[in-house]
Amino acid sequence: MRTPSLALALALLLPHVLIGTAQAQTLPSALAQMQQQAGPLDYARDVQPLLAALNGRESEQQQWEALKLLSGLLDRDARQPADITTPLRPALGAQILAFARQERFSVMKRDAALMLLREIQADPATLADGIQLAEAESAKGRPHFGNTARLLRLHQERLGGAAAGTSAGPAPAPAQAAQRPAASPAAAPAQDFHSQMVAAQRAMSALDYPRVMQLVQGLEADLKRRDPGFSEKEEWAWVLDFKRFALYETGRIPEALASCRLAVKQLVGSADWAYLESYNIVRATRRACHNMLAHEGMEKARSLAALQESIEHIDAVFDIGSPIEGEGVHDAFFETRLRVYLKAAAWDPKRYREPLLQALNEAEHREVELPDDWPELDALRRSAEYQRYRKAHPAGQD
Repeated sequence: MRTPSLALALALLLPHVLIGTAQAQTLPSALAQMQQQAGPLDYARDVQPLLAALNGRESEQQQWEALKLLSGLLDRDARQPADITTPLRPALGAQILAFARQERFSVMKRDAALMLLREIQADPATLADGIQLAEAESAKGRPHFGNTARLLRLHQERLGGAAAGTSAGPAPAPAQAAQRPAASPAAAPAQDFHSQMVAAQRAMSALDYPRVMQLVQGLEADLKRRDPGFSEKEEWAWVLDFKRFALYETGRIPEALASCRLAVKQLVGSADWAYLESYNIVRATRRACHNMLAHEGMEKARSLAALQESIEHIDAVFDIGSPIEGEGVHDAFFETRLRVYLKAAAWDPKRYREPLLQALNEAEHREVELPDDWPELDALRRSAEYQRYRKAHPAGQD
């Protein structure tokens, strides 16, 4: 593995060097101080203590909140002065990489942290380290990191082209798009759809979500006109998945969930084309949408009856698969599955304790990374009941 750059090494040391003899704060207190600061920020008073407190010892959620808060300072809309943004960018880039390397944190959060490197416009060396880390995680069978590596590399190429005073060249086609079957004569030319999706991917990489929405809404309107019956499921899958993601990232959660509901309703056909590679995007979109619906519903559920829809959605995630897909296509969804079943088992242990034990056993046999700071899961893992179940099911299957 390539050794960290000098800039990265300096960035890791920067917060601690600059604080000097000031007494170090805990992460919760530094985070609270930043959040409660009403006036203009001072780098030494407000930002440095929070950076220094990001030492990897606090909980995943607290560190994630701090990273998100600090990355927001580098947003153009935040309009922070250069004496904040100039020292913050390299220091925060280093902390993002440190978070993403924490094996005890959830795969989804580590993956999301690497995507922050685009948002903060990380320097080339830090971005290269992020790409290398994402590719290494992808090689371990964690598919989300593979997509993240691709998006970060596209961002890197775009920055390289801008620095050279030229365009970065055409963006690589979305996954599986090149293998799409030819569109029917009644459909719009496949190349036009492809070029629009490439443009949407480029806008996504630039975090230009209004442009993403403009493109996918245009594609959606065209699909509604020429394919109201959802025959071109691969094209619909690309559009609805991009739409869902852009809406969620911009805080339009109800609309994102509506896009997911449309996807899980309409992307089911009489044939699943299990051995057609171009159909993988349909399966991937359905899994992602069922997972989002399961997670959001679980967060709001205050009764077992209210949780039933989430249970159905997360079960559907694990029913969707194909022999030609990798073994790890479900790995990113185990955390949601366990959270849903933990909540269900608390209300109805007779019915849901067994599925909960099975889910944890399967996740551990697949070596799926789950958050360390999860007391409920830790208690279950240490329980005599789970140890008996694990011993009785050594292959991780029911």
